[in-house]
Amino acid sequence: SLTPPEMAITALPKSAEALFLDNLRLIMAPTGQVDAEFLADVRAKAARYPEDAFAEMTLARAEFVMGDVAAGEAIMTRRLAATPEDKETLLLAGTGRLMAGIRDEANRTSHYREARAILAKAYRKDERDFRSLFAYAWSRSVEPGYPSENDVNVLL
Repeated sequence: SLTPPEMAITALPKSAEALFLDNLRLIMAPTGQVDAEFLADVRAKAARYPEDAFAEMTLARAEFVMGDVAAGEAIMTRRLAATPEDKETLLLAGTGRLMAGIRDEANRTSHYREARAILAKAYRKDERDFRSLFAYAWSRSVEPGYPSENDVNVLL
């Protein structure tokens, strides 16, 4: 018989009421496609929740996707200092580097390589979460001989 998965119920922060749907939209948004009105709205909403982790992470994602990549990196540097072992923080910091590479083609290789250590740490936090492993494999796409047999196995 199947064992039911572990479940936990967690209260969302107050900022989630204002930013939850925006965060979902940003997860699905094409990197580099700017919606200036939406970006300004996310920035304004996040500003109402200083030092709120969810608000900061949503703002960082907005900056990586369509805003100021350096601002997103500054937020994630702060978040990593505050919660260096948090899987979601590690995942956004790593994927943020990938988004930076998409938007900054001249420095794509260095951005992607910087992402790897962060994504590897995120993967070690939860080896069942495909997101960090997929992002790690994506970061390897700038390497000679990509995809290797191991890259293909990871992607499969």
